Amino acid sequence: MSFRKLRKKYDFLDNTRVLLDFKFDPIKEYLDNSAGMILQQEKELNEKYHAWNKEHSNNPEVPNAIDIYEMEIINNSEFPNILNQSIYLTIYSTFENEFFKLCEWCQNAENLKIGPKDINGQGYIGQCRKYITNVLEVDLNDLNEDIMDKNGW
Repeated sequence: MSFRKLRKKYDFLDNTRVLLDFKFDPIKEYLDNSAGMILQQEKELNEKYHAWNKEHSNNPEVPNAIDIYEMEIINNSEFPNILNQSIYLTIYSTFENEFFKLCEWCQNAENLKIGPKDINGQGYIGQCRKYITNVLEVDLNDLNEDIMDKNGW
């Protein structure tokens, strides 16, 4: 097959990077904004904590600031972890979904009866890797070996 025909067959890939930017840029923006919100909440909590101590530190009958704000402090300390976990899951599932769709597009471009869903593997990423190497016969050996090993590829 000539390069021109091959290029036309896979012209849908030209816009893939832009489309993926549309998928991942909002996630990055959300992460930045959420991290900023968490820092702002920590600052406000710290100010409330110190204001309470300053106003009530001389009165032994009033609970200290740690007793008043303990749950808020505990909850706020978990926000970065929750944010990171949710972002990780969002990025992973978005990548997994887009990788699977890319394989389906390649199946259509090649007019193949076998698709990524017909391949046994560990999750969509495993199925897609096997599909790309075994069905589409794309050599993935040039990819970074550390990445391949860490992901069980």
